[in-house]
Amino acid sequence: MKEHFAALVCGAALAWTGSAARAGDPGQGGGTLDHADGYDLFHPVPADKLRDFNPDRPSLYTSPQTVDAGHFQLEMDAVNYVYDRHNPERAHVDVDQWNPAPFDLRVGLTQRTELDILYDGYLNLRTRDRDAGITRTQSGFGDVTLQFKYNFFGNDGGTFALGIIPILKLPANTAGLGNRYVEGGVLLPLSINLPANFEAGVSTEIDALRNDSNTRYEVAFTNILFVGYNFLDKKFQVYGEFYSQVNQGPDSQVAATV
Repeated sequence: MKEHFAALVCGAALAWTGSAARAGDPGQGGGTLDHADGYDLFHPVPADKLRDFNPDRPSLYTSPQTVDAGHFQLEMDAVNYVYDRHNPERAHVDVDQWNPAPFDLRVGLTQRTELDILYDGYLNLRTRDRDAGITRTQSGFGDVTLQFKYNFFGNDGGTFALGIIPILKLPANTAGLGNRYVEGGVLLPLSINLPANFEAGVSTEIDALRNDSNTRYEVAFTNILFVGYNFLDKKFQVYGEFYSQVNQGPDSQVAATV
């Protein structure tokens, strides 16, 4: 690993879907709604009209497709583990972090819109200064992020799909595991269905984030390129992606991962 950033994500992304319908609601089979635009959170899409399952995780890329109206989808990592010995100061500092069961709860509001609630959950962060021989451990909970996803087109198939996602981070962290400021931005994802069960996605994001010294907000630009291959009747997928982020400011550096 030498001086470079190394990250290991352990486990699989788990997903579970459900419906907001109650017995006798019009969204159940035999209801009075007979076109997609009539469905909403309280009038769910019937089971025989649901779109194909389309999770946002475990990739960093977020798709423009939404969950069907009146349904919810829970996406969760088993555990994330990150080990980092690369820092801007090139100091002899090691950082490792455990993050079990972070999740994304997606709620279908209409056939074009959804609300996402992302929660980091429990975090255990250890920082070791090899020169000073000092180790610091922080344990607590992370932030909550709210997203509102709107799909312009491509929700129900086709070659292209495009959406827009306003993002709002709420500072719910404890034990100094994040800043105490609200941050936010907007994300534009585009997905492309390719031949031979391949798919691609690109997204660009603009955020207002606090700088490292917590003195002001700075603009951050994030771009992601995603390529995936679906097999076994689209029950499994392998993918690769390139992620880059650069912050506005005199001391900003580019962060990139593959």
